[in-house]
Amino acid sequence: MTNLFYVSLAYKMAMLQLTLPEVNYVSRQLNLPTPHPIQMVDVTKAFVISPRMRKPGVTIDTTNFFFSFPNGKLYTVVNKEKHMERFDLYPIWANTPSLINSNGAHQLATQWLAAIDVDVGALEKKYGSQMKIEQAFFWNQPGLGFYHPPGDTNKTMLPIFNVTWGSNFNKTWGTNWVNYQAQVRILGTTKELMELTLGDSFLSRRPSLIITNAEELNNIPNPPMMRLEQPSQLQTNSAV
Repeated sequence: MTNLFYVSLAYKMAMLQLTLPEVNYVSRQLNLPTPHPIQMVDVTKAFVISPRMRKPGVTIDTTNFFFSFPNGKLYTVVNKEKHMERFDLYPIWANTPSLINSNGAHQLATQWLAAIDVDVGALEKKYGSQMKIEQAFFWNQPGLGFYHPPGDTNKTMLPIFNVTWGSNFNKTWGTNWVNYQAQVRILGTTKELMELTLGDSFLSRRPSLIITNAEELNNIPNPPMMRLEQPSQLQTNSAV
């Protein structure tokens, strides 16, 4: 029986070599604060999904960024140092003025999407009626839990803007997970990209990252692992 999860080293290396130039293209076009070009030695972690799976692809981590390419197209770029989950930075961000407002956030978002060859015209035509610009905040009454009474305004606004187009809710692990057709999250204090997600890959004009002989490469067996033997007690004693 074929192992659907098996990924050969040959296929992994081919996929990484194919994807790294696209990572560099995205990094350069978005002017990300990272080494240029990003090289294999800059990759801190990579995960390659088997071509036998329904959604093959690759994720690449560098020191401060995460890139995901399912089905051969960019899905998301995440600034790990400025990500929304950095709750420890909330008090600092809350006390730092934003350099942009909602209109500025929308302008930056569309500029960045266009820079990586997303068809912004098609995006606006298809999902423009569902476009939203929301500003992040945190509650000043954490004791009330996640859900607060309707009309509660006791919150602190953050200089973080989330620009989204299109959305749908998926029921995953008992929770409602929002999928956006396009999403750009911006840190207003520095006008830095926090996260960019493209859910509708058909909006991208970039060529798909496809390995034509994927199955052939993935059938190459991995070389045997070298086993480092501990010196025997006799060898240790004789050495002394």
